[in-house]
Amino acid sequence: MRGKKKVKLSPLVNEILSFPDETGLVSLPRLLNHLQGIYNDVPPVRLLGQVDKAIRTCSRLGYLYLKLLSSRREMTVPVWEWRRPTLATFIGWDEAGRCWVVYEGKQQIEDLVIQLTQGGVNDLALYRQQRLRS
Repeated sequence: MRGKKKVKLSPLVNEILSFPDETGLVSLPRLLNHLQGIYNDVPPVRLLGQVDKAIRTCSRLGYLYLKLLSSRREMTVPVWEWRRPTLATFIGWDEAGRCWVVYEGKQQIEDLVIQLTQGGVNDLALYRQQRLRS
């Protein structure tokens, strides 16, 4: 007899998966601004590295997609098809504005968007149920 699936999420991954609205979409700068408020003792550059790692893990687990919206191509391009860019390639901390912004360099990027998958929604719900029971 097989046991029930056990889902373990770090606090950061839980926040990432919990933040998108009912459509399952969220702009990465908006998510990072939210996380910076929660983890305000973590320097922005370090937080970005932790979020990059968490998003890659979630992507490998099938929980989400990270998409790059580019006006030059007028299409959504999944970032993970690229040759291992880091989030720091596309987004940075604006010290003057105290917020995260998308770089408007030669890539002509408009936004980075996280899209939750049904697997991410299901495992997040299972994780919450397991936490309530324990």
